[in-house]
Amino acid sequence: MIAMVTGGGGALGSFLVRSLLHNKMKVRVLDKKKGLLNGLENENLDIVLGGIEEHDVVNKAMKNVDLVYHFAFTFSDDPATLQEINIRGTTSLLESAKRENVQQFLHASSVAVIGRPTHLPIDESHPCDPETFRGWPLYAVTKCRIEEIVLSYCRTDRLPTTAFRLLWPIMNLAFLDTGIVSKS
Repeated sequence: MIAMVTGGGGALGSFLVRSLLHNKMKVRVLDKKKGLLNGLENENLDIVLGGIEEHDVVNKAMKNVDLVYHFAFTFSDDPATLQEINIRGTTSLLESAKRENVQQFLHASSVAVIGRPTHLPIDESHPCDPETFRGWPLYAVTKCRIEEIVLSYCRTDRLPTTAFRLLWPIMNLAFLDTGIVSKS
């Protein structure tokens, strides 16, 4: 089994890559740079340098992949860059995964898609209102749109997908006044 990790050179992606390798899995990383994997040598590791918005690179990296962990994301303040890399790039990954008959596509979303919570505790049925995310609304709106696209691939029976929402430590500041994260 080959697992592909997009954004595998980043903080979360590199942690996952090391864990998969520790468990003797074959891992293919798709990232623009090696980042935190720089210097890591392992016979089960294949690093493909490139971005998710590069269709030819994505198609090459997706060959023979069974499982995709999608962590790649740009944190640009430019809406056009967010659209091109995050939304179109993710769509390119999904299309390539579908063509290659990937068994599962796991997408790292964010609790930022919820925006300002309307009730606690937050569960899967909580509505998304990313424009009310006080930390970084463009980030939240983009993550929400990507989550919708990823899940639509599952609903239309094109590709088994899962979106999971992470709470990044840096986001704690944005949630301090909502009751999600406590000050203590």
